[in-house]
Amino acid sequence: MRRLQSPYVGDSALALLLGAVTAVATIPASDGNGDGSLRWTTFALIALAALPLVWRQSRPTASTVAVCAATWMYLWFGHPIGPVFILPTVAVFSYAFNVSRRRAWWVLSILTVATYLALKISIDRAWTVSLSGELELAWAVAIYLLWTVFPVMTASIWWGAQRSREQVAAAERRGQRAQERVDLARDIHDVVGHSLAVVTMNAQVALHRLDKPGSDPRLHLEAIRDSSTAALQDLRQTVAFLREGDRADQVAVRTMEDLPTLFEQVEAAGLHVVSQIDPTEDVSAVVTTTVYRIVQESVTNVLRHSRATEVRVKVSCRDSQVNVDISDSGPARDARTSQSGRGIEGMRERVDAVGGKLKTTASSDGFTVNAVVPRQ
Repeated sequence: MRRLQSPYVGDSALALLLGAVTAVATIPASDGNGDGSLRWTTFALIALAALPLVWRQSRPTASTVAVCAATWMYLWFGHPIGPVFILPTVAVFSYAFNVSRRRAWWVLSILTVATYLALKISIDRAWTVSLSGELELAWAVAIYLLWTVFPVMTASIWWGAQRSREQVAAAERRGQRAQERVDLARDIHDVVGHSLAVVTMNAQVALHRLDKPGSDPRLHLEAIRDSSTAALQDLRQTVAFLREGDRADQVAVRTMEDLPTLFEQVEAAGLHVVSQIDPTEDVSAVVTTTVYRIVQESVTNVLRHSRATEVRVKVSCRDSQVNVDISDSGPARDARTSQSGRGIEGMRERVDAVGGKLKTTASSDGFTVNAVVPRQ
């Protein structure tokens, strides 16, 4: 109820204020204007013209017609001309902002013509000086411009600008939602892709050992369990973000400090890791997460696409940047290039997001990933 009453409260205050200003301004304007006399009907008709402004937003057509009708009555009875036109001017501008442009053109044109006729009759009756044809035409054009053209054009410009702002805001929201989907897709790809690659390699090794007497696949089964548990936890956090939307802390966050655990998982899958990781002091959280995802995706690609048995990972922090170099020396299992794959695309997006550069090189000797990102 409070929301419904607030426009009436504001419009009631506006109507009272405009009625009072018009009444006070009419007193000095009465000298030599109309029949020069002020009567109680003068102020009564001013009040009658101001009252419909209370409904200028909820009943724009009825309100505008009522204000103009009271103004016509005011002019018909020969009351002072001048300040009273404040009220219909406010009414027609408000009307243009509350209805369609086509409707405003028709209704305001009719009201303008009727007001001009009422004004002309009032002048002919109360004034001793008649207007020339040129002056009458000037009055007609001025009233039409003031009460029809200016209100409609002003409203059109206003609503056009408003629609443009809304379209820009809607486009920004769509872009933001699209970027959120890309970020989430990248996170899910990194979590699920890596975990499935580790699980697949460990499962293959475990199956191979089952066929050998005396072999114990327990180590690889435990690696499958650990990888699956970690992936499930990260996936649950990502899904929680999808459900709640505004909980950015729900998204799975890994940093360079988690690299040893990552290397243990990869080692358990049969890929030897030679690593050299510098301390992460003075490296921002978003950068250290970016570095982790680059290393994770790179070693996952080695597991999935390469026949290499060893991967070399070097993360060096120098001056204002962090250098990441990952390389393997094995031939590819399938056709793999430096420009294909969602994983490489995701790495490039992450690096670009922090203002860094990524370079990937595929050759017969193996695959190399080089990334340079700022420390902060």
